[in-house]
Amino acid sequence: MVHNVLEVEAVLADGSRLAFGEVPADLSGSPRRLAELAQAMRALYKNNAEEIALRIPKLLRKVGGYNIDTLGEPRQNLAKLMVARKGRSGSSPGSS
Repeated sequence: MVHNVLEVEAVLADGSRLAFGEVPADLSGSPRRLAELAQAMRALYKNNAEEIALRIPKLLRKVGGYNIDTLGEPRQNLAKLMVARKGRSGSSPGSS
């Protein structure tokens, strides 16, 4: 799924809507909230790049978590973080 989704429109906790997709290197023309989130994700990756490289397996299809390693790609796309996590179908909350 992560390789097929280009953009995701999402409603944030404050009720605002944002389109998450590829973000430019220069965020000055981006909506303020999107620029804040993109900068935070860039800082997260920069501060943890070595650990991410050591711990995230180099697999084509990852079903165990978020694609946080995609934050280091030259063309950052925040939609990849939103579509990467897969839930367990057929399970109820709290079941194993």
